[in-house]
Amino acid sequence: MNLGTDARAVVMGGHSVGVYAFLRYAVNERNFASSEAAIRATITELLPEHLRTPIV
Repeated sequence: MNLGTDARAVVMGGHSVGVYAFLRYAVNERNFASSEAAIRATITELLPEHLRTPIV
């Protein structure tokens, strides 16, 4: 098992989805707290299961 490759996939997947969610929901400093649920739902929907599971 190569945790380095998996960790990089998680980071890249997380960054990609995070940027998408911020742009999609026009998140800024004023609405960040209220947008958290929408961002989490988007991440859950878009990332494959193996990228959502924490690496321990």
